[in-house]
Order: sequence, then structure tokens, then C-alpha cells
Amino acid sequence: MPVDLNARVTSLEKMDTFVDMARKIGFTGLAVSLPLGSPMIRTDSGVVILARIDLEGKKLDTLRKQVGHVRKQSVILSVPMRDTEISNWAAGDRRVDLLTLSEPTKDHVIRESTATLAAEAGIALEIPIAPLLASSGLDRSKILRVYRESVTTAMHAGMHIVLSSGATEPILMRAPSAMWFVGTLLGMDRRQSREAAYSVPDQIVAASEHKMRTESVSPGVEIVKEDG
Repeated sequence: MPVDLNARVTSLEKMDTFVDMARKIGFTGLAVSLPLGSPMIRTDSGVVILARIDLEGKKLDTLRKQVGHVRKQSVILSVPMRDTEISNWAAGDRRVDLLTLSEPTKDHVIRESTATLAAEAGIALEIPIAPLLASSGLDRSKILRVYRESVTTAMHAGMHIVLSSGATEPILMRAPSAMWFVGTLLGMDRRQSREAAYSVPDQIVAASEHKMRTESVSPGVEIVKEDG
């Protein structure tokens, strides 16, 4: 079922308008970076709200300490791609769900080494489409170039790709079918683009629920507790 993993809802007061739009355009879930009190909330309309945390910080040691704590609090755990050292660490830590191309500039394209690490760890590259909608002309062409370069690198490494809205207002949200089309503009074929808009986000949510139920000893090592 289609889930928008990156709705940038700015306040709880605006949540109802995003949920209503999500239902109208065909989403069954939204991931938001707001304190929800629970990792997952099912609304009366049937749309599921998922807690998302974007790890921010310039010091790798600080982020390493944060990830174990916030993993239990969020269904979606993302690390924005900025610093190469941090990106490479995140790409190898299986507790992370997404590497997000949050700044579509030539300085933030994903490197082959990072994409290879992420592919091995099952971490996806997230492409928010909001910057494309908010730009035009030469600026949009530059963003498309950055996105296409990162998408090509990720696909070559075998990395999964997620298309999300990154919408700060409900009107900027796009239906899964529309994001499917955007994916083809970024260099994906129809199957890859459809998976990026539909099945991969759903798979990430399912895998994240597993991560939340397990105790991580170190990246790639988990203690699974039996019920009861």
C-alpha cells in the first residue's frame, strides 16, 4: 500500500489537512517529523501516521549515540546526506532506513562507495520531489541533473530508491501515480519507478517495525526476544 515517507508537516494543528489530502490522492500512510507520542497512529479515516526522525548533527560520535535511542521511537529513521564521513557511517548502519538527498546540489550527490555500503545494508536512497515543484527553468534543470546522477549511482550499486513528497503544505503532495511518473524523469524505468513510489516505501515500513521490536547490539547484530 502506498506510503509517503516524508510529509513535512510543520505542526500538529495542520495534521488533519495532510491526512485528508493523503486519503484523497491514494496514500494509506504518512511519515512525519513531529512528536506523536507513539511511533504509529491510525486515524479515523484509516490513514496511518508514522513517526519519522531525521538525524541532524555535525559530529559522528553524537549521531552514533542518538541512533540507538531514537530507533525505538520512530518508524522511519533518516540521515540527510551532507558530510561524507557521516553518510558513509549511516550507509553501513542497518538501524538507519533512509539516506535522504535533502539538498539537491552537486555537492550532495551520493558517492559510489556510499551507495555500495547502503545497498549491502538494505538502506534506501530517498528523493523528495518538493524541490522540483518549487523550481523552474535553469534551477529545475540543475536539480534534475543532481537527482539523475544520484539515482544512476544508486541503481548501479543495487540500492533501493524511495520517492517521497517532502511537502510542507498539503497542496504540494502528489499522488503515488504522479510520483511514479517523476521517477521516469529521473532515469528509472517504469518498473523501478513504480517500486520507488509504491512497494519500496511499504517494505521499509515493514522492515522498520521489525527493527523497533529487536534489540541492536551493534550494526547488523540483533537480539530477538521471544514473546512471553
